[in-house]
Amino acid sequence: SALIGLHNEAFVYMFQVSMNDLTEGITELTNLHQELMLRPFNVVVTMHIIVLVFGAVGSLAFIFLHVNPFLQHLETEKRQIAELFSQLPKELDLIKVVTAAVTKPKEGKEEPKRKRRQGRSQSLSDFMGSMKSD
Repeated sequence: SALIGLHNEAFVYMFQVSMNDLTEGITELTNLHQELMLRPFNVVVTMHIIVLVFGAVGSLAFIFLHVNPFLQHLETEKRQIAELFSQLPKELDLIKVVTAAVTKPKEGKEEPKRKRRQGRSQSLSDFMGSMKSD
């Protein structure tokens, strides 16, 4: 009966060691399970970071390779337009000429503008005509 009892040293040793081993095994199994379950999510997070970096690098490359030369072209064009405007006479009202060239005429007000333009003595077309005849 001493072999089967709860006070047997072999039984107590086996019970304590097996409980500690069981607890440690379950903890290790839980950690391994969490690592295996979270690994695909970590891979997805890594992929998102890589795509974000490629997107940022691609955006910067687009700006420097496509937009920057366009802005430089606009700068040279602006300089050329300024040179052309500087050659026009001072009597010519550049603000009105540029506004008339850039804006669309309204449907109801198109006729009076034509009449007024014909009545003006110094319009751009008159000036250009006088330049050609000289």
